[in-house]
Amino acid sequence: AAVQQLKDALWKRGVQVECGQAQGRGDDWKLALAEVRVAESTLVDGEGQRRYSFHAEPEMQLFHLLRCDEADLRSQPARPSQPPAGAEVLCVDPSSEAFGETGRVVAWPEASFDLLSTRAERDALQHEIDGRIKRRQAELGWYNLADLSRRVSLDMSIVRQLLGSLVARCPDNMRQDIGMGLMCEPRNGGSLCLPCYSMRQGKTWLFSDLAAEALEDYHRKFPSLFDALRHRQAPTKGWAKDFELRNAFVNSPDLGYAAAKLIKYCSGCAWRQMRLVPAAGGAGGAGGRRPMAR
Repeated sequence: AAVQQLKDALWKRGVQVECGQAQGRGDDWKLALAEVRVAESTLVDGEGQRRYSFHAEPEMQLFHLLRCDEADLRSQPARPSQPPAGAEVLCVDPSSEAFGETGRVVAWPEASFDLLSTRAERDALQHEIDGRIKRRQAELGWYNLADLSRRVSLDMSIVRQLLGSLVARCPDNMRQDIGMGLMCEPRNGGSLCLPCYSMRQGKTWLFSDLAAEALEDYHRKFPSLFDALRHRQAPTKGWAKDFELRNAFVNSPDLGYAAAKLIKYCSGCAWRQMRLVPAAGGAGGAGGRRPMAR
């Protein structure tokens, strides 16, 4: 009776057991082995009953080590096959005006959706947004490195360092990239740029008004960094020593706070959050690019 009770309890938790009657007295029953087939998967049928699929190969376990104090899995309520009235649902019908909107079930399968706008209104708004983006791209001026340096009134050596990758050594000895990443030339070939900020024509890099404005904002918020880069030794081709961030905040009473403020600024800028793309399509609208003459 005890054996059958244990087998029934194990069945409730998804374990199938086959074993014979234990022989002997005292603690000899602890030497009995049980053939166990562990449940691989479960499903709930149309009647709400939980069904098990057991592993084909059995495992041998000591009978007295099998636990039977687990909760009865079959006693858990089955998930209803249809949402009740008032449940929140999402419209996934592409042909519906409510496509992509959330609503609530009235009486399944009917649901009510409160639309803020019709599909025609949304399409018209998207068309207007696309038009504004294209007009803005057409108005952008583009500069080569020398012209950009004159545009922002900075030394070209400083601009060149910041437009790419600039690895800095922080006070806690951690390495952080504080460069704008507008031009990237991987060692395995090809070039990467930032849409609407940079692009490459042949061997010449071009930078837009957005890049100039971003560089001016960077300079305005951290002028001491630009001063330190002015006196930094020009890196050799293919290798550059980490920039020591303490050189940018020599007069700061709290070097750690100043460095953290700079890292946070870089992380929050659009040029850090946007994704790089192959330089051939980096303009974000090649037909509207307008290189600026000197």
